[in-house]
Amino acid sequence: MKALGLSDAQAETIKQKIIADNVERSLKIIKISGANNVQVKIELSFANDTNEETLKVVEIIPKELVDSAKKIFSDTNFRIIKEDPIIEFTVPAKKGAKTTISYNIGEMSEENANKLIEGNVLQKFSTPPLLLQAGDEPEKLIASAVGIISMETLQLLAIIGVLLFAILVVVIIFITKYSPPKSAMGEKKTRAEQQKPKEVPEPRKLETPENKPQ
Repeated sequence: MKALGLSDAQAETIKQKIIADNVERSLKIIKISGANNVQVKIELSFANDTNEETLKVVEIIPKELVDSAKKIFSDTNFRIIKEDPIIEFTVPAKKGAKTTISYNIGEMSEENANKLIEGNVLQKFSTPPLLLQAGDEPEKLIASAVGIISMETLQLLAIIGVLLFAILVVVIIFITKYSPPKSAMGEKKTRAEQQKPKEVPEPRKLETPENKPQ
């Protein structure tokens, strides 16, 4: 949770709440009748240890599981905080009672579903489900995580930088090749001057008694 930019006090408060509320996350593979594909479901369960009658459950989901919040669906209404994906459920929860909610990431082949299990995808989650009170604002708690530049963004910026550098090199070569040469005094020659052949000075005649001026 510290990776999200939470202070030690905030992280400890949420940690103790997660422990007190006995928060659990599990992955379930559901066979679809009459089809070769399966559904992958993430199930969240917790017990409300507060006097609040409504709690918020925030999930920061790894891209190894699903790359966009728009691909997620659930029987419980949720809000997309960030498509990256981060989602938020607001659910009624009686004190001491166990509450279970779930969300699906769609259908896939059994082979791909088994790859998720073999890759231990649940360990890819950066935090447990975050339980917040109804008045809490999850955007503020995860602001630093949302503001971190992703690797994809860094790669895009690097590509743009390389392209700009390449364009600059081409411009410099073009200017160097096609700009008019300068005269001896540093002034640019005209086109006519560039085309005019250089005058070769007449060689000096050797003076002899015969041709020496009187």
